[in-house]
Amino acid sequence: MSQKNQKRVDHPAQALQASLVPVCKMLVKRGLGAGELIETVKAAYIQAAVAEVVPAGSRINVSRLSVVSGLTRKEIAALLQSRGKSPAEISPKKSPQQRALRILHGWSVDPIFQKANGKPAELPMQGERQSFALLVRRYGSDVTPVSALRELERMKAVVVTSQGKVRFRRRTVDPSAHADQQMAEFGRWLKDFANTLQEVFGPKDPPPFFGFKDSVLTSPHQAALFQRTFAKRAATLLEGMDQWLAHQNKHKPSKSAEPKSKTRVGLGVYLVQEDG
Repeated sequence: MSQKNQKRVDHPAQALQASLVPVCKMLVKRGLGAGELIETVKAAYIQAAVAEVVPAGSRINVSRLSVVSGLTRKEIAALLQSRGKSPAEISPKKSPQQRALRILHGWSVDPIFQKANGKPAELPMQGERQSFALLVRRYGSDVTPVSALRELERMKAVVVTSQGKVRFRRRTVDPSAHADQQMAEFGRWLKDFANTLQEVFGPKDPPPFFGFKDSVLTSPHQAALFQRTFAKRAATLLEGMDQWLAHQNKHKPSKSAEPKSKTRVGLGVYLVQEDG
């Protein structure tokens, strides 16, 4: 085999390795080793193989899964048994801490809730623009501002000032104390991103929109300007989704006319900065 062809064969594995580096960084920070990753990958392979080759309602054929996944029948049988003979999908619970971390993250990156210098602003509890209530509505799902505030106070992540505003206390938040929640959020976002890519490159017609652009800037000033400019534009785009959903909710059909099936939709925006 020529060197050129050999390089072409190795490329998918190299790309996969590069994509796993951020995952492994999270595992290292969490104190998990390669063994846990390997076992989790095996379980995920079985779950994917069942979804691809086993018709709904059919009996699982261990030998067929072995051919598809490359795992031994003994490994597959053990994995299925450990999961009650069903490769159940893991869905992280939406704990108060998880939602609190989302709120803190949104406060840190969304220009709407920041001061001119990019730091989290002190927020009044109520208001249509730059308020704690709006922050919770956008990043805390269906929790109330009061319950979110109580959880953040318990975490010592915020303090209420004498003027009644909520102040972000970044330095008091210990990331290691919330490692489980961070891993759950990381997995949820990575799953959504990977599913979208799969649909983009798969047979779905029409595929969901996906676009990406990057460039190399020559100074830290340009990089900072890029972050400020496009963080604001990204926040405006996400705000547009909130407005669209609010408009749709005003014209919701009656409960009797609501369809039985539901479709989860979402919009993700992320900025990249990799210093070389």
